Amino acid sequence: MTQRILVDANVIVSKTQFDWLFHLRQLNPGMFQIHSTYDIFAEALKALRRDIPSLPGRVIAQRVEMIQDCVDEVLQDFSGGAFLHRGGPERLPCPRRSHQFAVRYDPDRQ
Repeated sequence: MTQRILVDANVIVSKTQFDWLFHLRQLNPGMFQIHSTYDIFAEALKALRRDIPSLPGRVIAQRVEMIQDCVDEVLQDFSGGAFLHRGGPERLPCPRRSHQFAVRYDPDRQ
């Protein structure tokens, strides 16, 4: 069965992580479905600009093209809001988009 995953901004921002995701995607069609949101794309591009202000626009454009080639579905229907809190003693903040994805689209969990 094909696994469904939500790719968050930290994967898109990290060249190493994104290159591996792109590589796995190209070599293993059907192994998993990649989902994300426009909010995640915007957050990733903002982080790229923040981390590397001198990054040429062509590099940003190439990253956007790779994202488009990689992602199966851009999810558009989820609740807004800032954060929920995960259970447990740490009560770590959890981005609402991740929670809403899990509730609405039921990704596969290991």
